[in-house]
Amino acid sequence: MNNVVDRVPTEVLSNGAVRWEQFDSSGNSLGYVYLKRADEPTEAGTPLNKVLFDSIKTDIQSRLLTANKATQAQAEAGTDNTNYMTALRVAQAKLGSRINISTGTVNDGDTIPQTSGYEHYAYFVSPFMSSYVSRTDNNEIFGVEYRIDCSVNQSTRVVTSKAYLGVRNASTWSTTTTSIKANYIEIAWK
Repeated sequence: MNNVVDRVPTEVLSNGAVRWEQFDSSGNSLGYVYLKRADEPTEAGTPLNKVLFDSIKTDIQSRLLTANKATQAQAEAGTDNTNYMTALRVAQAKLGSRINISTGTVNDGDTIPQTSGYEHYAYFVSPFMSSYVSRTDNNEIFGVEYRIDCSVNQSTRVVTSKAYLGVRNASTWSTTTTSIKANYIEIAWK
């Protein structure tokens, strides 16, 4: 804190003299006088401000030295609201240490692998696009229906990923079911 100064008085003469009121020992006013400092102080601010500033500065420094820093566990948990955080603890508290995202492919009927060390999990699946169903016959085709069922059971992590091809020719309707791969995303967090 530089340039610490006292309050600005209400009346100041052009030469810088400040109005002061005099009182007797009973507290009765004896009138006003104008006073001006004969020389400048050797340090910025008046002695009173300097003493107050130094006292506040020492108090703040003392409190910071005795205050508790958050531990790594407190920083990562993010629940403490009394200890202060250093730059290292802020970095440790970042979301990156609290969330994990994994991806991969899995076959129909298989289980998505689970990343250990987290409390909550969510799974998402979609058909693996290089999987396909083909039909190789020479019958005349009158209608085609193609459907994909791709889902995951959140509690067991078992994936269902099937393609259904329905074909109608002149006299019959036939359906072929094929297991296909699935893409998965696992989001795990604390």
